[in-house]
Amino acid sequence: MLPARLSPSTRPLACLLLPRLDSHHPWHSSLPSSKVPTRRLLGRGTRQRAGRRCFTSIPIVDIGKLGGSVSERTVIGKELDAACRDCGFFYIRGHGVDETLLKSVRELTREWFDLPDNQKQLIQVGEHTKFRGWQPLGVNVTRYEGGFQRDWHESIDLYREVQVANSTDPRELRTINPWPKQIPLLEPALKAYVTAMLRLGRHLMRGIAIGLELSPTVFEDANKIDESYWCMRLINYPPLADAPKASG
Repeated sequence: MLPARLSPSTRPLACLLLPRLDSHHPWHSSLPSSKVPTRRLLGRGTRQRAGRRCFTSIPIVDIGKLGGSVSERTVIGKELDAACRDCGFFYIRGHGVDETLLKSVRELTREWFDLPDNQKQLIQVGEHTKFRGWQPLGVNVTRYEGGFQRDWHESIDLYREVQVANSTDPRELRTINPWPKQIPLLEPALKAYVTAMLRLGRHLMRGIAIGLELSPTVFEDANKIDESYWCMRLINYPPLADAPKASG
């Protein structure tokens, strides 16, 4: 979760090109024809410019009453709907995730990143881990015209675990995670966090369904979100003073 505090006056203007939801959209066949969204509503902080949807601030939606009365759920559903149409992403507050869990994940993750590299290398990303695990500083790069810049961060990449028996196909990326076991409490904390996020995701999808004027459980009833292929990245950004120069 990110803190829900932004200053719209200091945010740069950003624009998005949004696709139309028409008969070729994969969701079209699963929605009643009368419920396929066709309207284009502009929320606060949004501008229309030459066929583009532009926004000057990121919407903040309080979902604390998403389990409340019908009228309360409807209001939040409309806010989520407008945020998805006009911006494409949003902050949330009132999410109900245990603050103790969030603090534990942050502190234990910092403790893991403080370990020496020879300890982190035990779960380093590679073909043998199906590209899950620790990515050292500078492994990721950002390319631009004329060169590239190594990204000054390290991370742990984790995905939904799927046990595949005796697979020798190098293209098979489903497997179990190389959990960071060097800090004993980190693995159970991360698994509890994943469970909390999946629960929150289902809660949000019900709110989005309400915003589309559909049954709150339409996505669950259609078996669309029963097995989320989640991705989690734990990222550490060291001080920039030692960052490498751009390469050309």
